Amino acid sequence: MTNYKQLHILILFFVMTGCSQNILAACTRADLTGTWKIYSHLENYSTTWEYGVIGCNLIMPVSGQATSANSVCSHYIAWDRGTVTKLLLSGNLTIDAACHIVGVVTVGDQKRNVDGWISKGKDSISGMMWNPTVNGHDLSEIFSGVKQ
Repeated sequence: MTNYKQLHILILFFVMTGCSQNILAACTRADLTGTWKIYSHLENYSTTWEYGVIGCNLIMPVSGQATSANSVCSHYIAWDRGTVTKLLLSGNLTIDAACHIVGVVTVGDQKRNVDGWISKGKDSISGMMWNPTVNGHDLSEIFSGVKQ
C-alpha cells in the first residue's frame, strides 16, 4: 500500500509542477494547418523605399504549400497615407514536435526565410522573417499571428 501512495504522490507532483506540459505540447502539421491572421512590419529596401505594416491571411493546407490563390496580404504603405497594396502570399512552412516553424514564403515578389514558434496553446505564432538575397539593410522583420 505504501508503494501506491508514493506512486500517487509522485504522479501528483509531476502534474502539479507542469512536467506533463512537455508531453502535451508536442506539435504536428495539424497545428500549422488552417487560417492564420499574420501581422508584420515590412521593409523593402531592395527595389524602393517601401515600408509600412502588412496584414496577411495565410491559409496553410493539410499538406504541401500555401498558394497565392488562397492567401493574400494587405500592405499599408506608411509614407503614402491611405495607400493599400494587395500582395499575393505563398510558401512552404514545416513544424517540428517542439513547435518550431521554418520555411520560405513569398510576399509579392519578395522571398522571405521564416523562423518562428507556435505557442503552447497552439493558437498564436511569432517569429522573424528575412530576405536571404539582400545584404545589409533588409536583415529581418518580426511577425506575429493568431489562428482563426
